[in-house]
Amino acid sequence: ARTELSVPPRVYQLLQAHASGDCPWRLCLSEDESVLAVVKYDIVSVLRTSDLTEICTFTINQDPQPQLRRVTLSRDGKLFAVSSSGGSAVVYECTNGSMLLSLSPNLSAYTFPASANIVSLFFRNRSVGLVAPELVLIRVDATIQREQCSNGPEPPPPPPSQVPSNHLESLHDSVVGSTFSTVSSFSTSSLPDNSTTVITSCQPYLTAATAASYCSSKQILVVAGVDSTSGSRVLPSPPVLLLYSFSNNVLSEAPISIISCQHPVLLPTVAISPNGFEIATVDIHGNVWLTEVDADTHASVSEHEFSVDTYYESKVVSQVNWWTDSALTVVRRNGQLSIHSISDFSNLLGTASEQFYSPLTVIQCSNQERVFVLEVESDTESSPSVDSSPAVFRLLSLVRLSIDEMFEKKIRMKDYGSALLLAKRYGLSTNHVYKQQWQLAPVDRYSIQDYLKKVDDIEWRLNQCLNRIANDADSMKELLDYGLWLTKSIRDGPVSDQSRELLRSRRLLLHYLYKLQSYKAIFGSNFDQNRYRLFREADPVDLSTALAKDRNFIGLKVMFTYHGQETSPYRLNILCNVPVTVDPQQYAELLPAVEDAWPVKRWFKEEFCERPEIMSQLGGDLELNRKMTSVQDGPMDDSAEGLSLFYEMRAKYMEQETRTVDFAVRLLSIGQSKGVSGLADLIDGLHDYEVVVRDLNRKDISFDKFQDMNSLERLKLVLEDATPSSVVKMIQDRLLKPLTAVADVEVAHKKRLQFYRTVHAFLCDRSRSDLSMAHAVVAASSPVTQVENRIIQDMNQLQQTALACVYSSMRTDQLDLMESIYECLPERKSDDRYHSADLGDIRGKQLQDAVDNFNRHLRFCEELSSFQLPRPLNFFLSAEMRELLQMPNEMEESDTESDDESDARFFEGKEQLREQLELVCVFVQVSFSACRHAFSQQDGPIAAQISLELLQIPSRKTEALDAEPKMQGHMWHR
Repeated sequence: ARTELSVPPRVYQLLQAHASGDCPWRLCLSEDESVLAVVKYDIVSVLRTSDLTEICTFTINQDPQPQLRRVTLSRDGKLFAVSSSGGSAVVYECTNGSMLLSLSPNLSAYTFPASANIVSLFFRNRSVGLVAPELVLIRVDATIQREQCSNGPEPPPPPPSQVPSNHLESLHDSVVGSTFSTVSSFSTSSLPDNSTTVITSCQPYLTAATAASYCSSKQILVVAGVDSTSGSRVLPSPPVLLLYSFSNNVLSEAPISIISCQHPVLLPTVAISPNGFEIATVDIHGNVWLTEVDADTHASVSEHEFSVDTYYESKVVSQVNWWTDSALTVVRRNGQLSIHSISDFSNLLGTASEQFYSPLTVIQCSNQERVFVLEVESDTESSPSVDSSPAVFRLLSLVRLSIDEMFEKKIRMKDYGSALLLAKRYGLSTNHVYKQQWQLAPVDRYSIQDYLKKVDDIEWRLNQCLNRIANDADSMKELLDYGLWLTKSIRDGPVSDQSRELLRSRRLLLHYLYKLQSYKAIFGSNFDQNRYRLFREADPVDLSTALAKDRNFIGLKVMFTYHGQETSPYRLNILCNVPVTVDPQQYAELLPAVEDAWPVKRWFKEEFCERPEIMSQLGGDLELNRKMTSVQDGPMDDSAEGLSLFYEMRAKYMEQETRTVDFAVRLLSIGQSKGVSGLADLIDGLHDYEVVVRDLNRKDISFDKFQDMNSLERLKLVLEDATPSSVVKMIQDRLLKPLTAVADVEVAHKKRLQFYRTVHAFLCDRSRSDLSMAHAVVAASSPVTQVENRIIQDMNQLQQTALACVYSSMRTDQLDLMESIYECLPERKSDDRYHSADLGDIRGKQLQDAVDNFNRHLRFCEELSSFQLPRPLNFFLSAEMRELLQMPNEMEESDTESDDESDARFFEGKEQLREQLELVCVFVQVSFSACRHAFSQQDGPIAAQISLELLQIPSRKTEALDAEPKMQGHMWHR
């Protein structure tokens, strides 16, 4: 039977006042240190200690005084128990939050209800022979209550609780929970005889219990309180520590040791060491006391105050626990946490404690040497509740580290000041600190001075100068200059093994600095880290090719000038990459000229390590540039012939890709201005082709096909849509306008001569079938037309073309057009106006004579037509006349037979011709002297043909005789 004792109210008041400053949240850790439970008012979050992922979250009843709650977890973390400020206790399943056991005291049995409050509770696990985990509760009235949870069928899990969104971050992992039967709520005053509840009283040794601690390894329970002799006093006497043993799973009826403390202050906190040999207590004034216990007798060996700084009330100790068997974790009310050795009281964390927000709750994992801290960011003076809870609760984890580990962690946390202090205190190298500061800081003269220069490793510093890319060009130059400063000790002389690597580094630094200067000249202040990295590592030819593709002609000029040694052989290859849609005038300066090499310069003078003889001693290629990839077939020929071919091929490619000739012509014109020969014909061809493409819309004809045509074929194509009424305007627009644009007089003269020859051949060809176009051109070139508007300006050329056209005609029905052409020709000059020594005058006289013959032949044709014997003017053409008129060979008339097989041919021998002429005289009744006159005037073959025509065509003889008077009057009288 239980005996009711009177608990001094002052004891409870002191306990309540001591707990009022505690954190309203609660933490507890399973004995195997695998599970952690966090209680925030009415929410419980069960977490894994390995990664703080959530196992389960459930709700419990709210408590008006959450600071008086006590919480615990079973050894394996599957059961969770929580007490309330009213003395009740509840056990939950951690995997699903289901309630397994509820304990409620019968408060009517207590004179002072606060006597039922629970000062400590814990689980005893199955490893000590228990059938099921046992829950042990120690109340203020100095009773020890043991509840055993029996196994049974697993109850169905309750529906998940609705947890507020501001609870601890939850992850959706879970573990398999224990299977326990639910024990109904009961009162300790009405237990059945077979109840699993066992109550042990600490009477008469204690009147009231204030704290308790259990050592699982030794199965020892320590209960702190006040003894019964002082129960009626207003203030308690010196506290008492009772040690109980759970030998063979049976709690000893009496304490195995009673330790009376020497200090007369209440002990709200007690903690026994993991080995059971030390007991640490905290009194209500925040003083820490250590009591050493004998291993065999469990009697007190010594008691002394644990010296910590408690000069200020805010620094008083509120919690202690064992970090190891030889060290304590100490928590102060101002939020400071320290770990002290029990031998010399030194702080294992260093000179300063870890500072957190206050109030805070601390528990530790002894095996993992890890501390969990639950802090509250802002205080609350009122009774905490869900609605008035502090803004931020934070769960933190501290792990024991070595000096090196702490040093590395400070660096990872970027706490460089603390890291440098650790390095200074323990003699560690500061290189790692300065290296990370350098790598995280932007590159400038300040970071070089403050961080890079303080690193002892010169090889590492050189590596940074070679590989680090700054954010701007000026800082990049600062870094490269610093690298050159590191290698400035290298002087002229033979290369040693020690200096070889420094020389190689210096050569590479100079290369990067040279490339930086080119980069700034090309891109100005627009510095991009990635672009500069690629720029300085790329081959100059590849860089120039890329610049050409990007139309960056300023950059090309820089590359040709300051990287000419690499780019000069590939200059033509590079220029081929300029887009064909770019006007060549934009990069005319970059185009090559005959025997005019591009001037090559340097940004700065050549250094010792850049000399060829030193480079050969550095051991292999420095690989200053990547392997060239833009040119596969080697450099193009830059001789005079090669340049001519370059301009020609480039112009053709531009025309082919754009289907326009403007840029191609400009490119060729630039080439001509730079002394490249052999481009004139291509320019003319492009001009003519432009007419074909633009005016005729003949896109089916490529320039290559057009270029394979001769001049006559091209002109035929250009004027293929011309008519007699439009041919003059077309020639003026399509052929003469480009000639007027030629500034060079000599070139213009040559082009006009070529124009005349082509038009001459074209008109002769067209005149074979039709004289209309020739008539239109001759009429537009007659002396009455202004010189600048004439198609053919030279009168000799006009006469030559007109005669060639009429003698090329095979028509016999266009004598009127011939007459009109004759009228358009210039009048004959008097013979005394010609100079026998002037070749031009001689030719002019010959053409005038030919015009007279043309007039006479035209009359012959008219007479023959009147006899129904039409013949083309070509009938009277002699070899001398053909040569004089420069009639094209391809235009020469082939000898063809007429429909009448009796058409006469020329006879050889004058005697035979004379006989034929006599016969003609008989028929036409004219004098023989007249026929002979015709023969003597070089018309002999013509007379012979006429005579044969009259002799061999009987049907026509009569007509000839009938026409005798007409012939006498109109033909032979001349």
